[in-house]
Amino acid sequence: MDPKIVSFLCYVQASILSLFLCIGLSDQRAVSLNHKKLFHDLISGQGLYSSEDKVLILNATNFNSSVIMNPNQALVVEFYNAWCGHCIRYAPTWKNFARNIHNWKDVVTVGAVDCSAEINGQLCRDYEVMAYPTLRYFPPNSPFGFYGDDMKRMFNINDLRHTTIEAMEKSVSDNRSGASWPDVKATENLTEALAELPSEVEFIAIMFDKLKSFVGAELILDFHKVQKLKIFSVLETDSDSVKLYDVKEFPSLYVKQSGSSKLTQLPVRNTTREDFYDAMKDFLGKNGISVPKISPSNAAPEVLNPQQIFDIISQEQTLSDDKVYQLDLEMALRHVLFHELRMRKEFAGESLHALKHVIRVIARYFPVDPTGKALLQQFSNDVWNHPGSMTIDQYNKYVEPFEKETSKYLLSPGGYMNCAKSSTKPPCSLWLLFHTLTVQADAKHEDYNDSDPLDVLRSMAGYVKNFFGCTECAHHFLGMAATMPSEVVSFNKSILWLWNAHNKVNARLSNDSVGGRLKIQFPSAINCPKCRNGNEWNEEEVLDHLKSVYTKISYHPLPKVETTESPSHRMNDAVSNDEIGYREEVLISSSVNINFFDIGFCIGLYAFSATVLLFICIKFLVKRGNRKKFNPFLEAFGRG
Repeated sequence: MDPKIVSFLCYVQASILSLFLCIGLSDQRAVSLNHKKLFHDLISGQGLYSSEDKVLILNATNFNSSVIMNPNQALVVEFYNAWCGHCIRYAPTWKNFARNIHNWKDVVTVGAVDCSAEINGQLCRDYEVMAYPTLRYFPPNSPFGFYGDDMKRMFNINDLRHTTIEAMEKSVSDNRSGASWPDVKATENLTEALAELPSEVEFIAIMFDKLKSFVGAELILDFHKVQKLKIFSVLETDSDSVKLYDVKEFPSLYVKQSGSSKLTQLPVRNTTREDFYDAMKDFLGKNGISVPKISPSNAAPEVLNPQQIFDIISQEQTLSDDKVYQLDLEMALRHVLFHELRMRKEFAGESLHALKHVIRVIARYFPVDPTGKALLQQFSNDVWNHPGSMTIDQYNKYVEPFEKETSKYLLSPGGYMNCAKSSTKPPCSLWLLFHTLTVQADAKHEDYNDSDPLDVLRSMAGYVKNFFGCTECAHHFLGMAATMPSEVVSFNKSILWLWNAHNKVNARLSNDSVGGRLKIQFPSAINCPKCRNGNEWNEEEVLDHLKSVYTKISYHPLPKVETTESPSHRMNDAVSNDEIGYREEVLISSSVNINFFDIGFCIGLYAFSATVLLFICIKFLVKRGNRKKFNPFLEAFGRG
């Protein structure tokens, strides 16, 4: 074939390839941006909740303005940890509750504070939140220094609603109600109340209710915004009103027009709040008044599992499940020293003892270079030698010099490695940390004249009991820890005891969808075939495997990828910069990293190829004897 024809075809191919490359990369870029926007919408500043859930997102920047000295609204607030499995399980209930009483929002609002977010650490300490989730009721005009009234955590929406009404009634009795609150108490003198109705009221509803029932109060709150309607709650013990209207059923709902003496009972199938609401809604609709539906009490919204979103928009990382990464250990170290221990206002007695011991074992056995080891040891000595109780300010004085120097001996805190696959990242990394400490203690305890094989495990138990954010998790672990004194008689037994305890936890959570990863018995048969004899463990092989895994620590860093978008800076941002940075890198690394320069280059390449192709076509035509059809300029080009 003529070489010029070959050249011609090559240029055509290059041009077409350039065009499709640009189109393909542009499309992929668009998809990447959409996924990234979706991911940040889900994680930035929301924790377990979003505005679509009708939950008011509270944080250190808006808590006082929304809760403290609020003249009109009461708030029911959940203090939670976003990574705590029990909080994740409770989130559907809280979302459902918020939707269920959303019509009451100008009277009482449902809110939430994510105490795992660094921005809220001081706030949760100030309000002495020691267990998660914690529910508290704040009446209108709550003063500074008032921590709220504790509410019992309930999974039944009706119970939550009734408890809230009881708290509101107490607020009224204590003269702490909002200025525009409707009167939710039962009417004591119905005749007098009817005579004092404002002129704009066109319809009157009377809820004849049972003693200790909440339906009347609920209906008053449900319809309090309808100015043309006035609802009264009358208890069955009000014999005068019951006799006057000849009421035989309780609860029952009657309606009438203002000025009319005719009272009509509204039919209901059952006697729930929803049934009476629907009956009232239908009556108003027939009279030209439209009101919204309410969310059913038994409608649990679907739980949004962050891991599902993570799986959609990030490629599976080629990380070994059987490898310990230094970055995960350091994220655990940061979480313990710089976040969770700072959740207390003061350390005294048992909590001070736990603080000193957990910091000491970390300083002794955490794998770090000599510079970091020296700083850790100095920090530990300062805490260990502190006399008497310790305030949070004193703790900060000890930890801040160590914290400020972390860049000299720790990896960049860009996020997690293997624990990134778990939606409960801090607990995942804490397990890795304490496994590592037991193995390191076996190898190095003689350097510190430490002959106590229970040193690490006791320190872990003290930390879990006094500082760990998940209360129920701590309860389960401490139940297992009761066997430690009799079972742990050597450092090897310490390693195996924690391994066995961790597997028991995994077995308990094996059917739990919260963790984001399948809970398996470790090590797997694939990673350690010799560790199992049929259905039995070979503990000698397990011990060797654990020592190998927790000493051969990988310093593999997160991929450093240039990002083209900055993380969200919304006021509600409740995700640490560390987490956002890591998630951005994962997102960008999971797709082609294209920017406007790349797109411009593709367009330029395509234009250049098309231009060259045009001149080659002209050259072929000229050399075929068609020069006379072209102007002198083209003839000159053809001869050139």
